[in-house]
Amino acid sequence: PTDLWVIGADGKGETRLTRTPEAEGAASWSPDGREIRFTVFANDASRIYAIPSGGGPAKMIGSVPGRALSLSPDGERILYWTGTWTAMKMFVSGLDGSGARQMTDGSGAAWGARWSPDGKRIAFADRDSGGILQTHVMNADGSGRRQVTRFDRSDGSAQMPSWSPDGTRL
Repeated sequence: PTDLWVIGADGKGETRLTRTPEAEGAASWSPDGREIRFTVFANDASRIYAIPSGGGPAKMIGSVPGRALSLSPDGERILYWTGTWTAMKMFVSGLDGSGARQMTDGSGAAWGARWSPDGKRIAFADRDSGGILQTHVMNADGSGRRQVTRFDRSDGSAQMPSWSPDGTRL
């Protein structure tokens, strides 16, 4: 099992937040820093929880029909995917699963999706026509998708894009 902990950047104040047999994942801070939000995946669905950052009971705040990937910076939306590892459909919805919008067609991998710091774009890895994982970026509404890397097979492949704090680099 995987449990959640909070600790100060100086290594002090270690607090265990969860003690469960389940594997918590996709943890992130709420925008106001008062909660940690995380997911638990089981039976092809991810339950989304919030727990006070100082400890206390977790409360379920939503559920989506797939594997949860990433909470938006404003804490209101979630990226998740359904399908197999090689044929994923990426979705964006509210934390409660409402307003689900399909973002990819399921013909590729859609690995490691991450929101830009302003929540207006999404970066992820997907295979190019040669089968190499490349970084792609699209608008948060699914429009404007474009491949931004051009790795050669000898270079390896993109796996987990990460935005710079100002959103200008990956």
